[in-house]
Order: sequence, then C-alpha cells, then structure tokens
Amino acid sequence: MDAYYITPTGNKLRTRNEIAAFIEANPKYQDVNLSAFTFTSPKVMKDTIPEDVVRKIPSIGNSNKKAALKDSA
Repeated sequence: MDAYYITPTGNKLRTRNEIAAFIEANPKYQDVNLSAFTFTSPKVMKDTIPEDVVRKIPSIGNSNKKAALKDSA
C-alpha cells in the first residue's frame, strides 16, 4: 500500500524530502513540523472492516488460500 500526502495545491508528496521542499517553498506552512508526517501505512484490522465489503483475492497466489476463503464464506 502506498502512502502519500496531498498538498493544498494538489501535489502528491511521497517522501519527507518532498515535504521539506514543499514547506520551504511555501512560507505560510513554515510552522508545520516535519516530524508530524509518517509514511507508514496503517494496519487494517479485520474487525474494522464492514461486513458488506467484498475482499479482493489476488489472481496470482496460492490456490489453497482461495479455497480457504471460499470455505469460510
């Protein structure tokens, strides 16, 4: 899963260096602390997914996993 920030101007920032450059180029955001940004994707917990969401199964993978998912449904 990719993580990025979208600036108020619509640009996607994918690294801390890009965020630092944006802050430097836009003085009105100088009070924003670079340490407030993280690119770690949150772990999706099974109990937070609504029951009506259909899980996508990758087309490449272990057929045993696909069978197990079908059996659990």
